[in-house]
Amino acid sequence: MRISVGVGDLLKANGFFLIEPSVFSQFMALALIIELLTTRRPRHMLLFIAALGDRIHHVHAKDGEIVAHNVARSGLLAHGRWDRRDRGFRFRVPGWGSIDWKRVLTELKLAGYAGAISVEHEDPTMGRVEGLERARATLAPLLLRERLEPRWW
Repeated sequence: MRISVGVGDLLKANGFFLIEPSVFSQFMALALIIELLTTRRPRHMLLFIAALGDRIHHVHAKDGEIVAHNVARSGLLAHGRWDRRDRGFRFRVPGWGSIDWKRVLTELKLAGYAGAISVEHEDPTMGRVEGLERARATLAPLLLRERLEPRWW
């Protein structure tokens, strides 16, 4: 796995996490978003990765946080401008939200995913370069680079 980092046209909001052309995986991504908004924790994300397995062809890394002091005012739905200060849900770069990236990357490895991890930067608190640098600082040390091999014991 590798992290794709870029500035400009490469940074666009075109998915949440696990998006591929099949209806099943579109449903799984929608279920993940609904779970995040209703339970405030992505508890089943690892099950979704395991269920999709070798059908995962592209991964977007994007985090989010519930902004408790804004929830009563604006709710949890991510509506309106992404940089509104009073949103109850705020998009964050990986490592600054509530997703456990160590577990996610481990499950992706076990599913056989070896492709790029494209960072989506819609974090309203960071500039383009700083956000990407912080996302990379979070994800890069967690990437498992060696191929899985038979156990030696």
